[in-house]
This record gives sequence, C-alpha cells and structure tokens, in this order.
Amino acid sequence: MGRDSLIDFIRNYLSELTSLPAHEFDVDQPLERYGLDSIGAAGLSGHLSDTFQVELSPNMAYDYPTISAIADHLLGVIPAPARA
Repeated sequence: MGRDSLIDFIRNYLSELTSLPAHEFDVDQPLERYGLDSIGAAGLSGHLSDTFQVELSPNMAYDYPTISAIADHLLGVIPAPARA
C-alpha cells in the first residue's frame, strides 16, 4: 500500500467516524480541526494497529497530527509485504 492508498484509507475511516465526506479532509490540517477527540484518536490508532498488524501508540494522532504525517509514519513502520 502506497502513501496515496494510506491517505485514502485514513480519510475513509475518519469519514465513518465523523460522518464528514472523505474528500473534505485536508491531509495537511490537524485532525482536531475535524473534531477528533482523544477517544477518536485512540480509536484511529487501534484501527490502524489492527489493520496493519503493527504496534502504534494511542497518542499517535497527537504525535502525528495530520493525515499526511500519519501516512508517512505508517510507511516507516508497516512491513513492506503488508503494504502490498
């Protein structure tokens, strides 16, 4: 899975979580702008951890506050076969 696919995956998850259309998420804006609270941030981290079988901090959305930053971080921690 490449960077663009990761971004789409994150946008789609956030769309389900917030009921906003996926295309409305600006990848360079802080997620808190869209109402992501600590419970939502922990849920995002857990969902990505489960999906890609990697250990991520529940605070990941605070360490990497934008969709772009999260996608770049994931590219560094997801094993290459899992991204295929």
